[in-house]
Amino acid sequence: MTRSLITGATGFLGKYLVEALLKMNQELTLLVRNPESTSIKQLVEQWQGSRNESSIKLLKFDLTIENLVLDDHCLLKDFDHVYHLAAIYDLSSSKSDMLNTNVEGTRRLLSRLSRDAFKGCFHFVSSIAVAGNYEGRFDELMFDEGQVHTHAYHLSKYQSEELVREQKLLNDFSVRIYRPSAIVGHSITGHIDKIDGPYYLFLVISAIKRWLPSKVPLVLPKTKVTIDIVPVDYVVNSLVFISQLPENALPEGQFCFHLSDPNTPSLSDVFATVLSVSDGPSIGLSVPVDNASKFVFAKQFKMIRNLQAVHIIKREILKSLDIPEHIFEALMPKLDFEAQKTLSILKGQAISPPEFKLYAGGLWEYYRKNLDPEKNRLKQAKKIFNNKRILITGGSSGIGYESAKMAYSFGAKVILVARDEDKLKRCQLDIKQSGNDSGSIDIFSCDLSDLESCDELVQKIKSTYGTVDILFSNAGRSIRRSISKSQGRFHDLERTMQLNYFGAARLILGLLPGMIEQGGGQVIHSSSMGTISATPRFGPYMASKIALDTLMDSMAAEFANKNIIFSVIKFPLVQTPMVAPTSEFKNSKLTSPEKAAMMFVDAVIDKSRVNIPATGKLLGLASFLSPNFITQLYSYGYQIWPDDPKDFPEMSFDRILMKYLIPHSPL
Repeated sequence: MTRSLITGATGFLGKYLVEALLKMNQELTLLVRNPESTSIKQLVEQWQGSRNESSIKLLKFDLTIENLVLDDHCLLKDFDHVYHLAAIYDLSSSKSDMLNTNVEGTRRLLSRLSRDAFKGCFHFVSSIAVAGNYEGRFDELMFDEGQVHTHAYHLSKYQSEELVREQKLLNDFSVRIYRPSAIVGHSITGHIDKIDGPYYLFLVISAIKRWLPSKVPLVLPKTKVTIDIVPVDYVVNSLVFISQLPENALPEGQFCFHLSDPNTPSLSDVFATVLSVSDGPSIGLSVPVDNASKFVFAKQFKMIRNLQAVHIIKREILKSLDIPEHIFEALMPKLDFEAQKTLSILKGQAISPPEFKLYAGGLWEYYRKNLDPEKNRLKQAKKIFNNKRILITGGSSGIGYESAKMAYSFGAKVILVARDEDKLKRCQLDIKQSGNDSGSIDIFSCDLSDLESCDELVQKIKSTYGTVDILFSNAGRSIRRSISKSQGRFHDLERTMQLNYFGAARLILGLLPGMIEQGGGQVIHSSSMGTISATPRFGPYMASKIALDTLMDSMAAEFANKNIIFSVIKFPLVQTPMVAPTSEFKNSKLTSPEKAAMMFVDAVIDKSRVNIPATGKLLGLASFLSPNFITQLYSYGYQIWPDDPKDFPEMSFDRILMKYLIPHSPL
């Protein structure tokens, strides 16, 4: 029985390779970092299934660690094939991580193979990335052509392949190198494990579908620049077939194989095809851009492109789509990747890359159901909230309490703040007993209307946690009383401003230096949809909310270059203890605290500047376009639902009719 050793077996490509070799009844040994991992054991059980003639063994070996000792009973010379797939493929990873894993990990494995007198065949999965910034045709016989590698991933794949080529010259063992294009999902099922590489284009199309109606025609920049992609099943089928061929069955001197599509589509064609299969807007006009340098203002455009303002706009657009800015460094727009020699070998087995148009629909459908961030918010939340230090004020009830529950369930380190310590302890116990024990929760009692107490809280946070990642300023005092009924109650304004503005601002300014020092953070302010228009009865409350809104706006602009995000959530009226004393609201359909907490989660995920419900946006637009009309409309409502039934007797008929149509006060 053929014995094969595989690194990177639990990765996307590795899983498919294991399944393919098992079908050939090979005896497999997988090098993994943690063989005791539950997920890995489950994966092995799934692979093993009913395959009695093949077997899978796990061997602990971390390629990122120098001089790691293998099992004494295992010698690499005992294997017929070694498949080296272990590498970092995530384009957003750091340069040091990529070089340590991709380059040094390869060196450590090669060293061990030589030490164990391995005499089999070493199969190394490289990448088209080795071509770097090379322009023109790049075939299987080419390697060092003077190209430059500006992206860390390209450099790591080049240097790791260089090590393999140096090892081949020693003639210790046979070497075969495979350079696949960017690998996308399965051509039949569409299966892929994460968003990376070409899939960032899917994020753009998802955004276009959200922003534009399907009947609105698009203007598409048309380019001949290609995007080299191949489905994972083609890569695995090709790799397995070539790897099992005897040396004399290969063309003389060929040991490098390009696993790419000779008919690779252009970037414009990929965009248009995915747009079509996703039922997105149609393309009304295509504008050629390859010869843009011949345009009259081309030089001026190049100068504008270098402006910091343009870089800021581009960065913010990409950030809103969750696309890493350096993705453009990984593009190879002038490369023609040739694979004729490899295709000739595969031709006899009817192995060929399928046309992109034939499997694009499957890729989109799998992405839509499993990876689209807009449809998988909870998965996103768990990833973003995990281990984040999140301080929530007003945390003993309502929005704060429900937000704390959600953050805790997503794995956050929750710091809950409120005045009443007994309530806080009950909340802490309830959250811990909720069954979602992913995170942690600590409590601090503090009266935020007392500025000295605010300062003491800041010092406690600094000494305990260093700083926080997210501050949700949610504590607030609400007063619902007409100004005309507030004679002699100037303290209504003072009390609301003291807690809602001064206390909140004191806490924000106290924690801000720590966020700056750690390189980023987020401040979220619990505002109100009532600040959008002329809302009667809530004058002091809305004034305090608008005051902090304005401060947040100013700080957002000042600290944007420090990676500090200031988010304002314009909550609708929420069913909380704060509104309970108002009898008019008892039977009204108010927003639930759970739904309001999801707005907090959305603000963290989207890092939004302002989060406003759809009704708030319509109200804001109406107030902007016709402020006088909206003011009169609110004044009419104020008279229909007065503080005292004896007020505005002239509105009695209107009041009867309107209360029949709208039973509960919307004000």
